[in-house]
Amino acid sequence: VDRDDGNDPRTARYQARELAVDGKVIGVVGHLSTAALLAGAPEYSKAGLAVLSPAMAPDDLGGAISLNAGEDELAAAIVEFAYGRVRATNLVVMYQEGTDFQGVAEKVARKSEDRGRGVVLQALSRQEREFRGAVESLQGPGAMPLVVFVGDADQGAALAVKLRAETPGAGLLFAGDVDSGALGKFGGKAVEGAWYVTSGLDREAPAAKEFAERYRAAGQRELRPNVALAYDAANIILAAAARAGGGAATRMLVRENLANVWDYHGVTGSVSFGADGRRLNVYVDTLRLTEAGYPGRRDY
Repeated sequence: VDRDDGNDPRTARYQARELAVDGKVIGVVGHLSTAALLAGAPEYSKAGLAVLSPAMAPDDLGGAISLNAGEDELAAAIVEFAYGRVRATNLVVMYQEGTDFQGVAEKVARKSEDRGRGVVLQALSRQEREFRGAVESLQGPGAMPLVVFVGDADQGAALAVKLRAETPGAGLLFAGDVDSGALGKFGGKAVEGAWYVTSGLDREAPAAKEFAERYRAAGQRELRPNVALAYDAANIILAAAARAGGGAATRMLVRENLANVWDYHGVTGSVSFGADGRRLNVYVDTLRLTEAGYPGRRDY
């Protein structure tokens, strides 16, 4: 059964209700966005459906299980990169308003403050492009501010164009729904040299490289992490159903088998889940965009 929620929470909730009453459905792979997952999770939970999601894991999974990194893991990686690798003096943290990115942005700000660093936290609507004042408030002799944007690629690219024109000395790090070629497509030269946070898939791992080759051979473009995560999620659900009795599997048995997954070897690496439904030792890294385009490279 295939459904497309368009990353819209209302659509996700409606489709979750449809899947919940379909007796032939014993497990769900999805959703791709955190907001859609949060909207659908209560419906699946009431119906006893196992849900394995490639989306960024929110603080409250609502009974779902996540293959991807959570807000705390992403925020910790951003702060460590900012102060440990690029030696930023302080941060300007901006997030896209009205989406599921606020939690990560707020955690980045808190972790920065815990280190005694200056930080500005600012929400941006799609109409709001002015942030020169926020950056300039942290500039001064010897200052090297880093702008962290958490949001979609199209708005991030627009902000990059503005940043390069007004405050070219500031660094730029993207997080959120940005792990695709869209940043380069919309931002062009403005995003070259910027960094972005990637999670869930180490492209340099042998299993990931082999899968990426097969993916491209099938006529697809550059492999995105959510594709690989969804592939692993589907295989893990199928394996859980097989252990639960195959055609005779029940929703309850699939949920139990899914919760007990340990050291499953997929294209995204070894998969094990904790008691809270979160993946243990999930991959998180920071890549730099070059003129060669997506996915960029490590520069450390």
